[in-house]
Amino acid sequence: MEKDFTKLENALRGLEKPVLSSESRNRMRSDMLLRMNDSVPAELKYPSLERVKEYIKKVARITEPSPVFKASIKENVLAFVERKHLGSNFIWGIARSWQKVLATFMVGVISLSSFTVYFADIPVAKAEKITAFQDIYGDVEVLRDGKAIEASKYMQLQEGDVIVTGENGLAVIRYFDDSVSRLSPFTELKMQRLYQDKKIKAKTKVEIELMNGRVWNQVVNLVDEQASFEVSVNNIKARTSEKASFDISNKEFDRKVSVAVFENKVEVSVPEKRKENKQIVVEGYSVEVAENAPTENRIVMNNVEDELWVQVNKAEDKQYKKVVDKEKEEESKKEAGVLPADALYSAKKINESTKLLVTTDKTEKNKVKVDIAIKRLAEASALLADGDKEGAAAPLDDFAKIVDEISSEVEGSEELRDYVKAAFADKEKDLSTVLPDGNRYMAKEALRDARLRLAVTEEEKTEVSLKSATEKVVEAKELFEDEKQEHAQVTLLEAAQEIVTVSADENAIVDQKTLDQQQQALSTVRVLKGAVEDKEDINVEVQMIIDVTEEALEKPVEVIPEMDSAVVITIDEEPTVQLQAGQE
Repeated sequence: MEKDFTKLENALRGLEKPVLSSESRNRMRSDMLLRMNDSVPAELKYPSLERVKEYIKKVARITEPSPVFKASIKENVLAFVERKHLGSNFIWGIARSWQKVLATFMVGVISLSSFTVYFADIPVAKAEKITAFQDIYGDVEVLRDGKAIEASKYMQLQEGDVIVTGENGLAVIRYFDDSVSRLSPFTELKMQRLYQDKKIKAKTKVEIELMNGRVWNQVVNLVDEQASFEVSVNNIKARTSEKASFDISNKEFDRKVSVAVFENKVEVSVPEKRKENKQIVVEGYSVEVAENAPTENRIVMNNVEDELWVQVNKAEDKQYKKVVDKEKEEESKKEAGVLPADALYSAKKINESTKLLVTTDKTEKNKVKVDIAIKRLAEASALLADGDKEGAAAPLDDFAKIVDEISSEVEGSEELRDYVKAAFADKEKDLSTVLPDGNRYMAKEALRDARLRLAVTEEEKTEVSLKSATEKVVEAKELFEDEKQEHAQVTLLEAAQEIVTVSADENAIVDQKTLDQQQQALSTVRVLKGAVEDKEDINVEVQMIIDVTEEALEKPVEVIPEMDSAVVITIDEEPTVQLQAGQE
């Protein structure tokens, strides 16, 4: 079996990762799904390791960018070179003068048709999201400024509020970041911090304190690296910065705090003398912390799966994801505004061109390009939501071209990089709940490609690749759980290729940030491995791809330069994952 692993690892490492358009990715996915169909002969459906190798190579060949795509890139490069080499300053001055004349003319045109253009390109402002009760059952009160207020559905909550549920009380809180907390009876929960960055809306922090009782938390779409959702109990903190579902109970009768994880993983921090002991609790496991005895922390398999509370919340989690995805889909349609097939679309494009012409500052002009790129992505997302893949091809292609144009500019402008980061983070959040079998997945893949193209340093590119692969592993796990094995297998294969390609570079030197992303990817792969092992009908190739991916991520790397703050992952014989950080 070890030889087989080596063969598959070598096969994956031997591939060069192609730069694919969204259309090419879709063609690859369709081809792979076709081969997994029940009508395909068994010898093709379950190939040997050599056939896996040849098949992956064939996929890489057929997904090479088309000649039309290459030609369009060449055209853009030539046009850029011509603009950069217009000749003497005299000629350049004439060109700029004509640009101003043309801009003035275009402003006149827009002024004469302002009514039409206004409605063609009217900006759609997103409504500010609040933290509020989504549902109320039984006796629920809010303690605010020393006063008890009877809770009501959709009542807005604020920092400092304490929610109290009675004997028959249940409450569901939806936060502004789309996370949810469900409170059981006899629970007290305090809103400690509700923060959203003014510039980067995806940079959010929710911090709540469980004073007594039990609360289930579902986090669905945190995407910014500094975003987090945290629950504290008696100085014990459970924190996540990605998708997760976890249950926390503060048991007064036995003075124990229990954190049970039911999706992905959660970091649990326990104060211990002058250090903070951190443990990563993965899906299917829980940690119990006894008061005044932090050294007795134990990670054990969940023993509450059969509880009605757990079963109901797991079902609610699945339903809530569908609700959020539908909401984001509707938001994308509103944000897109006028679509390519509409009569006013040409006016929309004229307005965009005019903005570019009248903007002379280089950085500001690139910001306008970023805004236009986001519009194209929103248009594609709206069209894909209605199943119009053919119609979405043009705006996706425009999006990719604009990204290529600004990719050479971001390195020299920190202001532009921050602007791009903020704009893209909002779109990532809108698309984070979309799975590979969803209509809008092509838009999600286009955004991932853009994220990689805009990475400046080699370390940053490695980090972005690992992040994308980690996201795909999570997606594959969700698809496996939904019994969509064909889509799950394709997604897992894509993630494996990306991870193995990154790990194959023997000379790569990574920074601490990249190492953290690698460790996160490794933990996610192990979560998937545990989920797959529980299924009886998973074929051998899937298990082997997971094992090879895990082995690639376990490969030791050289880290620069501060090892004092490095994070080390250790795996015991039991399926226990611990993080140890040397922080004073």
